[in-house]
Amino acid sequence: MRSQHSVQNKQNNAILDAQDVKVYYSGFMALRGVNMQIPERQIVAFIGPSGCGKSTLL
Repeated sequence: MRSQHSVQNKQNNAILDAQDVKVYYSGFMALRGVNMQIPERQIVAFIGPSGCGKSTLL
């Protein structure tokens, strides 16, 4: 079991920290209010249908 301390350390060492990301294309809102934090040494998958904004976020 992991301690609370080790979880907090991972959150402080984020390799991606996105806060309230918004992306527009010619007036069309492609992403709205995306918030995420990806810690170091974690495997992350972006899963969703075609055209949902996975590549746009990256």
